[in-house]
Amino acid sequence: MPQLEMSIKASLQRWESANRLTEAGLKTLQKWYNTTTGLWETTGWWNGGNCLTTIADLAIFDEQAASVGHTVLLTTFAKAQKANFQFHKRILPNEDIFEDMNRGWDDSRCGGGIWWDKNQTALVAIANELFMSVAAHLATRVHHKANHYHRWATKGWYWFKKTGMINERNNVNDGIDLKTCQNNRGIVWSYNQGVILGALVELSRASPIPDYSFIAQAHTIAFAAINTLADEKGILYDPCEPDCGADGPQFKGIFMRNLQILHKVAPRVEYQIFIEENARSIWQNAKNEKDQFGVNWVGPFAGPALASTQSAALDALVAAAAIRR
Repeated sequence: MPQLEMSIKASLQRWESANRLTEAGLKTLQKWYNTTTGLWETTGWWNGGNCLTTIADLAIFDEQAASVGHTVLLTTFAKAQKANFQFHKRILPNEDIFEDMNRGWDDSRCGGGIWWDKNQTALVAIANELFMSVAAHLATRVHHKANHYHRWATKGWYWFKKTGMINERNNVNDGIDLKTCQNNRGIVWSYNQGVILGALVELSRASPIPDYSFIAQAHTIAFAAINTLADEKGILYDPCEPDCGADGPQFKGIFMRNLQILHKVAPRVEYQIFIEENARSIWQNAKNEKDQFGVNWVGPFAGPALASTQSAALDALVAAAAIRR
């Protein structure tokens, strides 16, 4: 009995410690939040969506974050549409957004897939991963149209797999060469490895008949990503570091968030170790005295700290805290 009590006490201490770290990271992230525009200064629109997602994930088990998240969500949706004339297009109901994406599906070029843009200049991994993810999530939520969304999620997945964008090392490259309709051998970015994990987990949930093959494929991609994108200490990095422009600083957080989603439904001790080691390194090595996080998680801290670097690192801390619950 004493051993059990000690184990419970140790678990609670680890959980409380993880909670304090995430709350400190959130407090710093919100210093960039502009209540007039409903956006985070220093970063862009799509990054702001990730900031919202990070806060929402933390709010699931943190009352302080839940309070912040409620206020931020209402403010962003009320103010951001006034600050940008295009914002109304971004807050259409989820089903309408999906149907707009769906209209971009093109069987005439490379046998399917949705285009990167309305001008049809590229077929890239991220657009099609998100298409699958949105379809699969709708399939598990809009029950009267579940078959419709499941069919599209499945169609998107099998097309994606057929293109060869998942290479011989089980890494997802950046897209398709439009001349050959084959893998373009583009950069292996962490977010492309992450979004597909979440999409496959949700597709597994959406399947009328249990289908473990989607989870098995997700495990294959996850282990391959860690092998390719982790350094000798097991810390995640992207090829762009330390200068990742406006978009790149967000990528690693997306991977960590989706890895935790996979770990939740199909735990692997390797994932837990990886997530916790990255969270530890961020806090010990990639943070300055203001609790700002840099893009390089191995450290030492190197600026500039941005809302994107902060929310990406916070994704890793939230993932670690979620595991310790």
